[in-house]
Amino acid sequence: MRRAARRTRARTRPVPWMREEFILAPVIFAADEVIKQRVEMKEELNVPRETIGGVSVRRFHNSGAAFGFGEKNSRFMTVLSVVFASVLTVLFFSPFSEKSTRLMKTGLALMLGGAYSNTYDRIRRGYVVDYVSFKSRSEYMSGIVYNLSDFCIAAGALITVIDAARTDD
Repeated sequence: MRRAARRTRARTRPVPWMREEFILAPVIFAADEVIKQRVEMKEELNVPRETIGGVSVRRFHNSGAAFGFGEKNSRFMTVLSVVFASVLTVLFFSPFSEKSTRLMKTGLALMLGGAYSNTYDRIRRGYVVDYVSFKSRSEYMSGIVYNLSDFCIAAGALITVIDAARTDD
């Protein structure tokens, strides 16, 4: 009876490639690309459509990076995006990652999914499709438009930093 139980346990252990961290990046990529395609087909360029709670859907073509950085040099931003996605890929699959905590891998997976989606946009379209903005007292802040990948990159970076600080103690 014990042998059968051991065999069952051994078979139910998760295969490394089936863990959530490995699935998270492709799911983020796919979800963001589906939303971007819908926004490209259905929304007018730069015309906000307010939804609930001060959130607006607005189709925006971003040839630069966050806050307009590099807007005039989209080729440089594409190269930088490819380099960033490549570095994240190496980190995610490196021996360093094997020793990383699950939280660190989750943070890297969030950043990786977001980086892949935005890099894909830059290569395919020549710009990144952003589609969400938030009403703010500041006109400048209200004018910033995001996408799912941006949120995932920011959340992943935050999780990675928190985990690194936590494990250094």
